[in-house]
Amino acid sequence: MQKFFLGILIFVAALVLQFFAASFGFSFDLAFATVIALAFMLDFAELLPIVLLDALILNWQPALSPTIVVYLVFPILAFGLCRIFPWESWIAIPSAVVVGTLVAVFSAGAGIAAIGIGTVLGDVITSMIWALVPYGMMKSRKR
Repeated sequence: MQKFFLGILIFVAALVLQFFAASFGFSFDLAFATVIALAFMLDFAELLPIVLLDALILNWQPALSPTIVVYLVFPILAFGLCRIFPWESWIAIPSAVVVGTLVAVFSAGAGIAAIGIGTVLGDVITSMIWALVPYGMMKSRKR
């Protein structure tokens, strides 16, 4: 239960930083990176409420967009894959964040050319670095 509350705290910190950065014109997806990272460290019952909270906060409209479906499915997919393929977390988490961010960008329908390679690359690098924060905070905790 302690890991769950620490995960919520890290998720809220990511949301605050994400909205703060957005007020200055930066579009980093720190909340999605946090949820993907938490998929490697939490149990399914602890992860699911955070995934649903992420989707609710980022899309409060009644219809599901393709990007929100990615936000709902990809962390759960990462959870399952990390149980099947037990890679080292410091490699698997940034790799999953890169794949998840690119899938989210392409699911938006715009693609990298429309958004700009610099913006997408900045989001990927920032999200990769941020995703290691939950790993660093929780790596000493036992399952």
